[in-house]
Amino acid sequence: GNGNSYAESELVAKLNSGGQYRVPNFEDGRDLVVNVDATNTGANPASATVTIGLDGCVTDQQCSDGNACNGDEICNSGTGFCEPGTPPPGECCGNGVCEPGENVFVCSEDCATEYMLACGSS
Repeated sequence: GNGNSYAESELVAKLNSGGQYRVPNFEDGRDLVVNVDATNTGANPASATVTIGLDGCVTDQQCSDGNACNGDEICNSGTGFCEPGTPPPGECCGNGVCEPGENVFVCSEDCATEYMLACGSS
């Protein structure tokens, strides 16, 4: 917190637009791949647009994070990268927020605290 500490870092790759870096066997035998999609060295500060993902997905199931509230992730068979899902419209039981239309009876995991407070429990 007070600025007197440090962490060691190591430069492992210098990539230009179109470049790629792989971390072999990162998870479940699959490589972590960093692709540099675009760079903007004329901006201040300079910036880069990158895509980071596990290489070699074949099925959508390999991409799932198990959270239905952020949508179903899919495997792009053309790139071999997992792509994020589209969140479903409306409430989503299990996202940690007791939303309108949800209550302790239909979504106890999100609304139990509100129910206990309304009943005088703490």
